[in-house]
Amino acid sequence: MDGDSTHHMPGASFEHLVALTPTPPRVVGTRSSQVLELPKLSKGEARVGWTHRYVHNRRQAGALALYGLLCGLSFWWKCSLFPWEPLVGYGMCIAKGSAQVVVVNCCVALLLLSRSILHFIKAKPFLWRIFPLEDHMVLHKISGGVMCLSALVHTSAHVANLVNTYSADPTELQSSYYVRHIPLFLVGLPPFGNVVRAIPMWTGIVLLVLLFIALPPSLLPSVRRRFHNVFWCTHLFLIPFLIVTCFHGATGWFQMPQAFLWIVPPLVLYVLERRLRYFKRWTTPVLIHEAKIFPDAIAMDLIKPPEFSFVPGMFVYLNVPVLGRHEWHPFSISSAPDDPHLSFRIQAVGDWTIALLQRLQVASFLDEPWPLVHLDGPVGGPTVECRRFQVVVLIGGGSGVTPFVSVVRDFLNCPPLEDGTKKMYFHWVTRHESAFEWFDTTLRDLNAHGHPRLDARLYVTQPNNEVEQAAHHHQFRNERPRWVPIFDELERDHPEATVGVFYCGPHALEVELRAICRARHKATFHFYAESYY
Repeated sequence: MDGDSTHHMPGASFEHLVALTPTPPRVVGTRSSQVLELPKLSKGEARVGWTHRYVHNRRQAGALALYGLLCGLSFWWKCSLFPWEPLVGYGMCIAKGSAQVVVVNCCVALLLLSRSILHFIKAKPFLWRIFPLEDHMVLHKISGGVMCLSALVHTSAHVANLVNTYSADPTELQSSYYVRHIPLFLVGLPPFGNVVRAIPMWTGIVLLVLLFIALPPSLLPSVRRRFHNVFWCTHLFLIPFLIVTCFHGATGWFQMPQAFLWIVPPLVLYVLERRLRYFKRWTTPVLIHEAKIFPDAIAMDLIKPPEFSFVPGMFVYLNVPVLGRHEWHPFSISSAPDDPHLSFRIQAVGDWTIALLQRLQVASFLDEPWPLVHLDGPVGGPTVECRRFQVVVLIGGGSGVTPFVSVVRDFLNCPPLEDGTKKMYFHWVTRHESAFEWFDTTLRDLNAHGHPRLDARLYVTQPNNEVEQAAHHHQFRNERPRWVPIFDELERDHPEATVGVFYCGPHALEVELRAICRARHKATFHFYAESYY
């Protein structure tokens, strides 16, 4: 169909065109969270897993301990400035201490979103090994939850203080430190409506409304992944929340306002980085060279911009203006640095990715130009660390294999380096073999040429009648991987070695693999998990 043929459909809407667009006859992929049905662990294996999660995971435990210490010291420091008071008891101490925890967590949450700070830490190997940057979004969400809880404690304490004040006798009011520092109470208790109109009161109500609009969708993984627009639009309410917080204590009733000291610097840094990303929309867009459309996935190749360089394991943020001018989503680069194009494998599981698939379907059906794409990046993920290890194990679950395809392609294309990776093990576990079509070119090259330094194993946990279509992959196995024997074999083949294990996929398997790595004694296994949200 040529471009002029669209004039014969004057009343066609985008939704109508999507309905008319032909789709391939079978499903190609599944959500990575639904790929594997893990066997139940024995009691001994389960104990190892729990022990690992809460004791042996030193970097994560250390980061949480440091974060908890920061919150605890902040609460204690502010409480020490407001001792027990006869009228309100410890109410003022608790209110001020929880308020300090709120502003500290505002600062922490913003700093964890700063690319500049994350890049600085990643550039320093000793910092990268101390701080678990691969889990920075986990700590970001924890700080949001603590912020919400602290705000409730702060509000409850102030409500209790007001109740005690309005129920006290005149003698208690005259001797109260709490009353003497609130100008509204110096000439007697005013009507409660006058109190509500004071800056700390009405701004506090506004802050609670903003906070409980923004945070609930953010703390629900199903909303973040499937309804990103809902998550993003409600999350934007945190910007006015941060601004109003700076003015919440502007009256200086008990001390000079200081919330802005914690909030303004990281907020300015975040806004500057966001504006830089926004201006990148006005740079030269990237053209789509080719797009293969599957029922619930996209294989998309972009024309590589001049001077664009990256290392395997990096990802970029993609923006498609026709789908949303301000929406940027992270996707792993699945091509090698020397490949002529930038390749991405995108699974349609959320509102934005589904909209992208539909837009590409319509463009293909009407023979229209592909939509323009803007890039922001590349950004380093945990997988870039694989170059530090001479023995590397890559484990992908379902669509979680995408960060590792670039690593495998680069490993196949480049000659071995003296201090580089000597041996690589690549495990891809998926429910149906049709998912292999996403990376058909890479798998065919791997099968045709082989590689003595690469051991690739593909697992299908639920084979169907299409097995013969994937028979050309000699690494194909119709079974679930037995991880303990696999790691036993690794220890036998590489005794005393330091092995880098990189994983992306369902969380349940991540827990199992972490536990197995920690249980090894002959070889040292460093475990890295890839996560964006």
